[in-house]
Amino acid sequence: MTSIPVIVIAIGLNLVIALGCFYGAWRLWQLRRSLGAIANALTTWEHHTDHSLNPDTLPPTILRGQRGTAQVRYHYQRLRQQIQQLRQVMVVISLLPVVGRRVRRLARRPSQRRSTSRERR
Repeated sequence: MTSIPVIVIAIGLNLVIALGCFYGAWRLWQLRRSLGAIANALTTWEHHTDHSLNPDTLPPTILRGQRGTAQVRYHYQRLRQQIQQLRQVMVVISLLPVVGRRVRRLARRPSQRRSTSRERR
């Protein structure tokens, strides 16, 4: 009698293990199908992308856009140079009042010295 429950427990454990393995195999099979579908979609997307971005078959609109972008970059570079030159001019203009005051001071000093020295005599 004692051997019957041991056999039942062993068969029960084997069934549980077998069901667990079948479940794992089923999940792996589903994963394989999903990964296969993703791989097919990526392959199709790659072929479409290769075809649409091939320079031989590149649509004229994209080529015009590339030329337009190159022109915008060129004009932007020229504008940056002009802005740099304008900044330099503005710095010089902002220094003019300071230089003018110093020139006027230097121009006044010799005449003031002469007049003060004449007044002392």
